[in-house]
Amino acid sequence: MRVLLLRSTRGDRASSAFLSRSRSSFNSRNTHKAGVRPSGVSEMEAFKSIFSDLELLRMPMTKFEIAKDKELKEPLPLQRGPPNDDASDQTLYDRKDPARYHTMPGGISPRGSAAWLALDHLTRREHWVERRDLAERLLAMGNEIVPAGLLEAQERAAQQHTPPEG
Repeated sequence: MRVLLLRSTRGDRASSAFLSRSRSSFNSRNTHKAGVRPSGVSEMEAFKSIFSDLELLRMPMTKFEIAKDKELKEPLPLQRGPPNDDASDQTLYDRKDPARYHTMPGGISPRGSAAWLALDHLTRREHWVERRDLAERLLAMGNEIVPAGLLEAQERAAQQHTPPEG
């Protein structure tokens, strides 16, 4: 399912309320309340891994901030790269500093694909995420998922062929 959310240029309350209802309706917690059976995709390990990588990439790319920096208790020491071998190599990322920024290192992988050095401050881990690897993992996960329309059709067919209990 493709979802396109448009922002109103008028900024009126009705469109803002519609957008917030639309966003919340896609939340997996709310699907159960609405009587919709959860797909189970968010429970797949492949999905969790891809989601985690995308989550770590999104904030530095769009806002030049470290993902989930609200959870930082104290300033995070970082080293700039490439090193200049002087005091400018060491810097602090402080979430309370309004002038803070984090430029995520990126480059080209040996396979010729874009790659980014993702920083996960919660686990004190950084790792390279390659665009081609993300695409391959998404495609592989897509082969494990039954499309929603097909799943609904299969469920309807099963209900029609099931004799009523009585």
